[in-house]
Amino acid sequence: MNKIFQYFFYTLFCGFLFSSSILLGEVAQSFSATKHHQLLRAVDLNDEELLKIGIKIWQNQCGVWEMPDKMSGVNEIMKQRVTAWEDSGSDDAQNSHALIGIGQFIWYPDSNPKIFQEEWPHVARFLEDHGVDIPKWARRGCPWPNREAFENDLEGPRLTHLREHLVKRKAIIEQTRTIAQRLDKALANIQADLDEEIATATGTDSEGLPTSVATKKKITDRFNQILSMKKPSGLYALMDYVHFCGEGILKTERNEEHPNGWGLRQVLDQMKQETIECQGPLEAFVDAATDLYPYGSGSDDRDYAHHRYETYLSFSL
Repeated sequence: MNKIFQYFFYTLFCGFLFSSSILLGEVAQSFSATKHHQLLRAVDLNDEELLKIGIKIWQNQCGVWEMPDKMSGVNEIMKQRVTAWEDSGSDDAQNSHALIGIGQFIWYPDSNPKIFQEEWPHVARFLEDHGVDIPKWARRGCPWPNREAFENDLEGPRLTHLREHLVKRKAIIEQTRTIAQRLDKALANIQADLDEEIATATGTDSEGLPTSVATKKKITDRFNQILSMKKPSGLYALMDYVHFCGEGILKTERNEEHPNGWGLRQVLDQMKQETIECQGPLEAFVDAATDLYPYGSGSDDRDYAHHRYETYLSFSL
């Protein structure tokens, strides 16, 4: 009888050890995955990865398609367009600004209201701090009050000199690094914006929670789902979109067609669950981004959006 009890307890003990080893393995695997996810940040990209993404975003900004995403894919059109001027909106005189760098970062004249997020002053300081030679005048206030003044200066010595510096390899990498930094702050900024809504929310979902609580969870889950994709690169898609259309939290970035905005927050919210399940999260992201495209409804505008967003489904690091 003692042998029977010994065998029983021995079997029970072995079963406990086996179950414990499985559980510990799952915990370790979960911890490893969590740790990996925490490390998956845009600023952790190495210089070669930043260069590749930067050239692709630069090509997107210039509408240059089907070119290799390396230095050989940089053409003269792209080099010229690192200094440009844009008039947009219903009141062109009030919403005009310079576009500087590979990302065509916005730089407003002092007299103009900042409707979209102004990026160039931050980028210029960052480049200077990271060893990129930027002229002193380009780190101060925008020197052109309007398009005419800018175009008179376009082929002059100071803009020619600035273009030469902005298209060098190190300058491309560091400009891209600023876009990476913006993405790494994007989700926290969107969540903070939603937290403000949660604090004043009146509507509830099916579980009795404030609607914005469910929206926050949905947006966070979808952001992380896309971020974790390797091939194609979800990281690139998020970097390009937040640079192109913003986080979606500025109240000035609205129009009659899209009164709630068109930024990253709105696209993540608009993604259709059916498309995510049947085709994939990036396909759903592209569909939502296309529906919310804010910069015109003509055939050329739609063609541009199609080409840009299609790169999200093919680009890999």
